[in-house]
Amino acid sequence: MISRARLRTIPGLVPLVRLVRLLNSPVLRGAWWLKQRRTPLFLQPSNFTHSDRWPVFFRFMTEHLAALKAPRILSFGCSTGEEVFSLRNYLPNAELIGIDINPANIAKAQSKLAATTDLRIKFMQGNAPDAMALGEFDAIFCMAVLRHGGLAIDRPARCDHLIKFADVECVLVHLAACLKPGGYLAVWSSHFRFADTVLATEFDTVLSLAHGRQFHSPLYGPDNVRLPDDGYCEAIFRKR
Repeated sequence: MISRARLRTIPGLVPLVRLVRLLNSPVLRGAWWLKQRRTPLFLQPSNFTHSDRWPVFFRFMTEHLAALKAPRILSFGCSTGEEVFSLRNYLPNAELIGIDINPANIAKAQSKLAATTDLRIKFMQGNAPDAMALGEFDAIFCMAVLRHGGLAIDRPARCDHLIKFADVECVLVHLAACLKPGGYLAVWSSHFRFADTVLATEFDTVLSLAHGRQFHSPLYGPDNVRLPDDGYCEAIFRKR
């Protein structure tokens, strides 16, 4: 049996495999098209997700939103919807909205939603939430969105050829505008530190994970240069 490493040495095989995957996957085609169009704020090309991926975060929100009869929660970068459906198990009375930049992801999420009778879940396609259109939220999840897989693989000295701090900060400013005073913003598995953004003085850190980053990925500063320390524990922030 030929190993994967050996297969990669066959001329033209890797590009061919990538092409076949692209042609057979609406999600990959959607990401490719977004990249070709240079869509603003297109940050994370991967749509990897699975059910109950962030239980520590989900339990935190369950506890801290318990006093609200029907909390309004946004899953930003919701991929194909697993995060939203997982949240439903924790917060049965919440209004849940999922947003993703890739229309193919949203199509899959809406297809799953159609198989349920849940009228308090909505999925929308977009690269940033509109505060006027969506209203205010009690909590926002931005999980594994402010990153690019290529940085974790190559760990380059700079990140701006794949993802820029200014774009990440822009997304976070949009999210903060949609959050009620006293609302919670969960940001995790990011290549950037929330503490470096212009929002840092408007929020208090309410959850730090003692073990630091869940993924061994490099961190980058506002100048898009890799930081010497990959550890960053701050994970959930409360708007003042």
